[in-house]
Amino acid sequence: MDIQKDELLDSIDALGPRPERHFAFTSELLAEAEDEVLQSIVEEAARDLSAPIALVNLVLEEIQFFKAHYGLPSDLAAARGTERDVSFCQFVVRDGEPFEVINAEQDSRVPQHLVKHFGIKSYLGIPVVANDVIVGSLCVIDTQPRGFSEEQRQILKNLADRVNGRLATLSKRHEGLASSLEVRAAAPALVELREALIPIQAGAAAGRLATSAFASFLRLMEHSASGAYTPPEHLKRTLKAAYDALDNCENSFYDIQASAGDAEDARMALEHILTQSASTRLSEVAISGRELARQNVTPVGGAFLPDLSYDPVIVTPRPQGVALVANCLSMVAARMANLGLSGGIRMEAQHLGSQAEIAIKADKLPAEALQAIAAKLSLHTAEIPSAAVEATDEAIQFLFAVVQEES
Repeated sequence: MDIQKDELLDSIDALGPRPERHFAFTSELLAEAEDEVLQSIVEEAARDLSAPIALVNLVLEEIQFFKAHYGLPSDLAAARGTERDVSFCQFVVRDGEPFEVINAEQDSRVPQHLVKHFGIKSYLGIPVVANDVIVGSLCVIDTQPRGFSEEQRQILKNLADRVNGRLATLSKRHEGLASSLEVRAAAPALVELREALIPIQAGAAAGRLATSAFASFLRLMEHSASGAYTPPEHLKRTLKAAYDALDNCENSFYDIQASAGDAEDARMALEHILTQSASTRLSEVAISGRELARQNVTPVGGAFLPDLSYDPVIVTPRPQGVALVANCLSMVAARMANLGLSGGIRMEAQHLGSQAEIAIKADKLPAEALQAIAAKLSLHTAEIPSAAVEATDEAIQFLFAVVQEES
């Protein structure tokens, strides 16, 4: 089928902004030192598929970074990357599937910049993964139109599996599990802290990616300064990618600042549940419990706590008190969500002589739901003599023994 020239574009942005991918690109993955394992894989791919060029290509936000390469033209090898929107590998990342081009000059799916300036004609790319994210591809490239057999596709797939193993070794992550009352209470705050850190991590990643984009441009400039020819359009595109990376980095700073406060609130609440204290005030238990549960209670309208005019020191250890309140708020929010309620949760405190009370209320939540939550929590208060939990038709009440002041 004939393709009209106006259907062929020099650049195509198939991915758009994908900040959720930033965290997969650890400093180890972006290190520019040659990796012998990956280098041997690309050499094997080129040999086994009879292709002049093979790459392990990481598709970043503005550029594609050649983590390992074989057979590249000298200027691409010097830059170790191109801008992302002229790459073929972006389609592998977008679709999460192998991508094949038989004759790029007649294929409107792919950008034409590399076709025009470097004679790229055919391509086969297989997705590669790091940290559970598709980060790029293992690909082979030819300067002649050609197809690839099923056997060749399977060979490249097997080699891509080896690339995945190497990338996993370069950036390992470890996870742990626990199930105590305190850890269950901490879980929503950990989620909130993780989400609050996303813009901060994204900003760091944007800065790292910007550095990669600028490094690619500087390498290309150094290559040109040595007297080697570089197509002016390629130089302009690489410069534009570097500036785009800088803009993205600057915009990330606004999100970083906005999230820092939420992260600090979550950190303080986690500190209150994970560390003991010689004395614990009722306000610490109420406020930290609310902050820990905020991720869960926000969808149903949040938890409202007025300023406490009564703020005694209580006998209950702070981690257990905070955990009880936080778990209660999360359980109430879950029941409200199941019933489609969204009027928020109210928290109240009052003085009851030798005890201090925190009451948790939610309009229209049935009394049987409150009683069921209290029954579950009472399994834990049985192990905490200084605390008790009760349910009325309108509220769940926590009773904490108060430290008696000396007369």
